[in-house]
Amino acid sequence: EPEDEQATSCSSLLQQADIDGNKMLSATEYISFLHSMHNSNILSLENLSDEYASLSFGLRLNFLHQQCKCPQALSECCEYEKGVYVGDESAAAEFCRMTMEVGLGLDRKANH
Repeated sequence: EPEDEQATSCSSLLQQADIDGNKMLSATEYISFLHSMHNSNILSLENLSDEYASLSFGLRLNFLHQQCKCPQALSECCEYEKGVYVGDESAAAEFCRMTMEVGLGLDRKANH
């Protein structure tokens, strides 16, 4: 699959995962996003947990790392809402890129 096609489907899965439409991905929404990435064969994430605490370290770190890149307008997203801002295309694309990198890295580790 061409990379930009994957990026497009990743972004649309990301938007679908933002169930409450608040432009923020919560930990629960992040997990459903990971499941959809797996089910769409974009990433192969074996034994994917439904519990945030049971996600692999890399996937948790990815979420933590991304959740503090908030636009000034949404400064509350780091303070109260623990979530990742995915409300504009560049934020969504960046989140997809990072998640893909982590996911592909995990996949490589699992296979060796």
